[in-house]
Amino acid sequence: MQSSASNIENPAVALAPSDQLKGEVVNGDLAGILDTLDLPIIIVGLDCKVVRFNEAARDALGFRPSDIGRLPFSVGLLSELKDLQQLSQEVIAHGTPCQREVRSGDRWFQLRIAPYGRNGRQVEGAVLTFTNVTAFRASVAQAIYEREYTKTILNTVAQPLVVVDRALRVQTGNRAFYAMFGVSREATQGRPLSNLGNHNWNVLSLWESLKVSLLENREFKTVEVEGEFPVIGRRTVLLDAHPLVRGGDSLILIGLRDITERKRQEERLENIVAERTTALRETVGELEAFSYSIAHDMRAPLRSMQSYADILTEDHAAQLDAEGLDFLRRITAAARRLDRLIQDVLNYSKVIKEQMVIDPVDLDRLTREIIETYPGWQAPQAQVEIKGTLPRVMGNEAFVTQCISNLVSNAIKFVARGTIPRVRIWAEELVAAPTKNMQDGGELAAPLVRLYVEDNGIGIRPEQGARIFRMFERIYPLKEYEGTGIGLTIARRAAERMGGGIGFDSEFGKGSRFWIQLKKADVCQK
Repeated sequence: MQSSASNIENPAVALAPSDQLKGEVVNGDLAGILDTLDLPIIIVGLDCKVVRFNEAARDALGFRPSDIGRLPFSVGLLSELKDLQQLSQEVIAHGTPCQREVRSGDRWFQLRIAPYGRNGRQVEGAVLTFTNVTAFRASVAQAIYEREYTKTILNTVAQPLVVVDRALRVQTGNRAFYAMFGVSREATQGRPLSNLGNHNWNVLSLWESLKVSLLENREFKTVEVEGEFPVIGRRTVLLDAHPLVRGGDSLILIGLRDITERKRQEERLENIVAERTTALRETVGELEAFSYSIAHDMRAPLRSMQSYADILTEDHAAQLDAEGLDFLRRITAAARRLDRLIQDVLNYSKVIKEQMVIDPVDLDRLTREIIETYPGWQAPQAQVEIKGTLPRVMGNEAFVTQCISNLVSNAIKFVARGTIPRVRIWAEELVAAPTKNMQDGGELAAPLVRLYVEDNGIGIRPEQGARIFRMFERIYPLKEYEGTGIGLTIARRAAERMGGGIGFDSEFGKGSRFWIQLKKADVCQK
């Protein structure tokens, strides 16, 4: 009896004429079918020698027609597979298929060896198929690399991260997550996230909101939750969440930030602020009491000094010589100067602490009334001109009065000796810049009004400009120009508290132009 290999190579052997014709047709069909497959296929007989191979085996494995009848394990790339013959023999002997991955150079194949026989008879050989899995292995290797790469990055992130499924069961977490809660991967895998806090963290409304928001692709806003945890105790945690999709599964990435220490610091800070606020209120109360004392108790002796000095001047001047009268004049002037200083300090105290209401102020009416109040500001002692009608502004009438009074008073006071003060007052409306880009929905800020007070005084040197708004700063000797050095400080604080500002332009020897700036009332009322 000839080998099965001979029967396959020469189907005419031991066949009747009709069977021979059928065998030739079958063999021809088989060859055509095998050659249409991209899968390399080799058929070996019971002696493990090559009976047939297809074109894919020729191209991929280097088989040639001369290899028919030879052992395939010495042909081309298969020569590198040392145990291929043994595997084939075991499959033929036991009739059980086997498969394994084999490498040929830089290529990988999934090798499957299966027994074959015709018409259900005993095994007559084996069929070897080679599936090229090089690209698949490369993609798997890349996926593993990317997974490990991502895992390494996530493990270096300080923020705890955890991935949960639709039921909020823990799938995986980074190193910071396990360290934060003092748990292991094995202890949390597949368990509900809410169990981390001995179920005290099981805020049903929170978890339901999280699932509904993320699984329906709605935004989930950061929330603050608290829980009592076995290892780390009570913690306050900020929770962020984002949807993930992996292989068609809907997952949720949750970021956790432990803000327990921050909350404690905030609580301590709030306590400190409350304590200091209480202390500050007590201090303010003491200062108010002290201000009351200054206003009443300290000014009373000054008024007595002035009264007695006036009595001496009027009733006993004949009994005093020129030196005595000069001393008496100095006493009176010092008492009045100290009284003005006390009054200015009280005015400054009111400006910085007094409750203030912002209302529309008729700047034209108020300015004219202030000018009329001071006899020394009238002709012929001084010339004060108000140009045009001044607009209405938003401010506090008492504070606006302080500003105008101080500016006009300085304009009339600081002139060269023998010069009649000339003061010009007018107002301009300034074009306000938009609060932000108008194309982005920005709105125009309220127009501003700038009130100018211009004089023909002695002016201010450039190097002295930074000093004039400081308390008790004087740039001219007291002997030449009286004053306490507080007036412009009061005006600046009053303007700032009304949401405005103050400034000046000056040229030494040629006068100054001061201004205060406030919001225009008509626009603000709309």
